[in-house]
Amino acid sequence: MTIVNSNLVEPWAGSALGTLEYRGEVEVIDMAKIDYVDALDHMLEHPPKPLLCVSFLGLAPYACMSLKGNIDHMGKSCDWAIVMYLGSETEVDKICKMANETSTVVQCGRSEESFVAEKAKKSIPKSVLYRSLLKILGNYERVLLLDEDISLKGFSIDTFIKTWDCAFERKPLVVQPLIAESNQYLEYVNQKPWLEANMSDVVASTVGYVEQQVPAFDAVFFKWFIRRVLSQTKEIALQYAMDWGHDRSWCNAANMYARDVLHWPVIGPNGTVATPCALITAPNTSVHHLNHQTMSAIRGRNKIVRRNIFVVVQRYVDLYPTWVGMDMLHPYNPLSPENAKKYHQVRALNENFCKAPKPWE
Repeated sequence: MTIVNSNLVEPWAGSALGTLEYRGEVEVIDMAKIDYVDALDHMLEHPPKPLLCVSFLGLAPYACMSLKGNIDHMGKSCDWAIVMYLGSETEVDKICKMANETSTVVQCGRSEESFVAEKAKKSIPKSVLYRSLLKILGNYERVLLLDEDISLKGFSIDTFIKTWDCAFERKPLVVQPLIAESNQYLEYVNQKPWLEANMSDVVASTVGYVEQQVPAFDAVFFKWFIRRVLSQTKEIALQYAMDWGHDRSWCNAANMYARDVLHWPVIGPNGTVATPCALITAPNTSVHHLNHQTMSAIRGRNKIVRRNIFVVVQRYVDLYPTWVGMDMLHPYNPLSPENAKKYHQVRALNENFCKAPKPWE
């Protein structure tokens, strides 16, 4: 089977599907079972803080202004990690000092890989930058990742967290807010269609795909995903300077993790559990995407860039054949009538779900 999307044939599609070779998935899930016990032991001794906010930052003026605005907006709601991919020591220090003036910054600086990529005149994939968070993720219950062109103006973190906690019986492992400007390629991550009459009262919805520009994670799951899954794709991501594949994989990985590590009950075909990934659609939980030029450029990508994308995604398919999503437009769209039975929209919070004890308590 080959997926055709927008006149672009994706040659990796189906290339490893139907295989019985799931060894890569099984191996990292087996590691997850050990990692999870270790994480619970750590949290019993050191109860985690509620939230880590992470900003991935270059030196663009608008990016630095967004960071300052986001830090001011969040106040005491989270600690901050600022992961920079460009900048001299002086430039990095200036930004770190600015951030420290009004917030608790637990980590700020450039990763070693960012210097290697800069020397090679390549961009540094976020999937590689995530590794710089490994030492601190164990200190937090959740983590919110922000691209440098995301603004939190008008965003209510309290509403976002309460919806995450109280919309579903089992708290999703990966969630994201909607984009207020509705300028995203994928219709279902835009705010506009959720304001239509038949969807305007929906506060959350399960979904099959969460974008990488502003995802939030259960921190224990995300630490495992970085440490065990992305470690296998780091070198090829660096070689081709491509950030494709990891966000196509984390929701299906979360499904298997929830089933086999957290022992969530199977409710659907192919081992599907209820709520591994979700969109938070409640009022005052959308964020702003200030610059969508990058996505426009990707849609018009040249043959070399497309080839590099294919090579990187193929590596994910080879390693994790049941995790990698192919067609992100249709099968994962909770707004589609065809998927009405597949995805669950929540219109009222359940206070009993909010009271569920923490795993380490």
